[in-house]
Amino acid sequence: MNVASYGEMASPAFSIDAKTQLGEVALVVGDLQRSIAFYTDVIGLVTCGKSVGDAILGTPEGRVLVRLREVPGALPRIARTTGLYHFAILVPSRVDLAHRLKRIAETRTRLQGAADHRVSEALYLEDPDGNGVELYYDRPRGNWIWLEGRVQMDTRPLDFRKLLDELEREPPQYEVPIGTRIGHIHLHVSNLKEAIRFYTETVGFRLVAAVPGAAFVSAGGYHHHIGLNTWGGSTPPAPESAGLDYFELVLPEVRALNFLVQSARFRRARFDDDWDGLLMRDPFGNRIVLKSLDQ
Repeated sequence: MNVASYGEMASPAFSIDAKTQLGEVALVVGDLQRSIAFYTDVIGLVTCGKSVGDAILGTPEGRVLVRLREVPGALPRIARTTGLYHFAILVPSRVDLAHRLKRIAETRTRLQGAADHRVSEALYLEDPDGNGVELYYDRPRGNWIWLEGRVQMDTRPLDFRKLLDELEREPPQYEVPIGTRIGHIHLHVSNLKEAIRFYTETVGFRLVAAVPGAAFVSAGGYHHHIGLNTWGGSTPPAPESAGLDYFELVLPEVRALNFLVQSARFRRARFDDDWDGLLMRDPFGNRIVLKSLDQ
């Protein structure tokens, strides 16, 4: 399917609420302590809670961003499988991103990549289990360029020197700042056309960008809440491997949540009835927990 044909699926009958955001991301990991060390020492998250086999990580004000569930002996995430490509932690400012880059250097953590995407600047890492993690900040929306309903994104080299220049006379910052949140998630899928159809027609996002092998959907004119690509192969991950457990879609109110659930059930989306709450699966088995802020 060429890029132009994506437009055929760009106008869903149902539209998700414009204020929808991503909530927490839950991961399966092989060694809980090792993962906690990475997400606190390198990424800068705060431990919000911990029990046997589980940990909750987030921000200084208590916003939960990442939930870890230990499966001892879980295999590291296997390349060329569907599932998580990366989840993205959005920091409030460019200075905050510079602090994260400095901390990555101080801990001698390997960067998997870095890019200027026009709408944002981003750093890419892998956690100890091979789960992709992006740290980024958004440029002001007024600087984003839209052409014919599509946001203009790119992958350009990131100027590390200019980014680190932001830290001149800045005191050290070891934790992520107040206001940090999950900005988006990017998934490997086996069928891009089917993925676009599900996330636009069933979930109600709008298609806002597409390149060969990848598409991006969002609510409220954001550059993307969910990225979808076929770059990682079509084989599902092994049940015993580390990776994505679930991610949350958080709607602003129960009414908007009910509209989404009605739309999804009408289109015969899969729900897990034994879950304490609303858990929906996309066509590739990725689990999505649906919530509202006023629940």
